[in-house]
Amino acid sequence: GDWNFTAGSLISWTLQIGLFGVLFLLPIFLQGLRGLTPIQAGLWLLPSALVTGMVLPIGGLLVDRFGAKPVILSGAIALTLTSYALTNLTLSTTYLTLQLWLMGRSVAIAFTLQPVQVIALSAVSPPQLPRASALFSVMRQVIVAFGTALLSTHVQNRVPVHFTRLVELATPFSPAGEFVSQVAAQLQTQGLDQLHAQAEALQLLGLQLQREATIFAYQDAFLLTTLIICGGVIIALFLKRVVVSEEGQAMIAE
Repeated sequence: GDWNFTAGSLISWTLQIGLFGVLFLLPIFLQGLRGLTPIQAGLWLLPSALVTGMVLPIGGLLVDRFGAKPVILSGAIALTLTSYALTNLTLSTTYLTLQLWLMGRSVAIAFTLQPVQVIALSAVSPPQLPRASALFSVMRQVIVAFGTALLSTHVQNRVPVHFTRLVELATPFSPAGEFVSQVAAQLQTQGLDQLHAQAEALQLLGLQLQREATIFAYQDAFLLTTLIICGGVIIALFLKRVVVSEEGQAMIAE
């Protein structure tokens, strides 16, 4: 029972980071890079939230039918795959594609969050249940705060790394160099002298590279989220099966 509580708590932490980390980063990505308003970004996330609410009861029925461990494993694996799909998020990702990824995550989350709590608290003795439940809830909130801070810091740290790499790749014969030449030539036709046209073109290139570096940084954060959830999948493999005795009491099957 102690192992299931510990393992269930650890799995819950990885899932919480996977859930709230993406919910924190994605609206910022949509607003800052795709130019959506806060209301539009919220509407983009609304369908996946509705799917979670509809699928939650199904997750409970599956736990009753197959047990918590298989449901948790399948949900955690699905969450890993859909989180990895977000590493392909770009400015050209279509609305339908993003909704497919988010709805897949919603189904996976509905199959994992509640069963994890059930399996963590199932073998706790009744006198210890209030304290165990309180500890489980408090640590879940703490890990959510930690996870969002971790991912946002990761994005900030990765932006200059990617920007430096992109600048190093920008040679006169690269697509970036051709971009500068074309923009400078166009600006010269509008009356700017060559020096100011080159400076303006380089400034526009810097903004473009900064945007690309930010996109890569978000992709890195989604990859980090995927790796964290993978840790939860590994832990879930070692969960002990929970059975219900004839008296209706949860018991751990070795």
